[in-house]
Amino acid sequence: SDYEDTGNVFFLYTYKNSDGGVENRVSIVSLKERFGSLVFATEPQKIFTANVPGNFSHQITDGIGVEVEGKSHLLFLIGEGFDATRAQDLALEGGKVMLIQVDGSNPLGMRPYPKHPKIQAVGIRNAYTMAQNQYDTRKRVLIGDTGPDTNDRIMYAPLFLENRISG
Repeated sequence: SDYEDTGNVFFLYTYKNSDGGVENRVSIVSLKERFGSLVFATEPQKIFTANVPGNFSHQITDGIGVEVEGKSHLLFLIGEGFDATRAQDLALEGGKVMLIQVDGSNPLGMRPYPKHPKIQAVGIRNAYTMAQNQYDTRKRVLIGDTGPDTNDRIMYAPLFLENRISG
């Protein structure tokens, strides 16, 4: 949400670790302009790894920068396309909309699941894209979610209390 001031860009990706397991990760890097090109101002730094093993599809997919209580945060999706019960399990970070500060720490503001502060919404199993309409005074977020072969849906939901998010 503050790219023009910081140059911060987030990479959302799956990673195959040394044990052969798949992990959902977020890294941050700062970019700056140099002689008309964008270059790294900082090296990429891993700030988040999901606590649920990844799979070959339906993984970490999209994110948007948002402000919560005047501080930059990242709102992002982690899919769970294979076991619907895991998408409802608050102990697992798959099938969720997640929210973190830019350093990977817990987000500010009131949390819908205080014991699991990074979880913003549950049951988002196969979401591939999200966006926020800057002109929507309720700051709703649009999420495109796909079913296995039917039941595709578009959700347009207020994921934040109106007085807790700006920008």
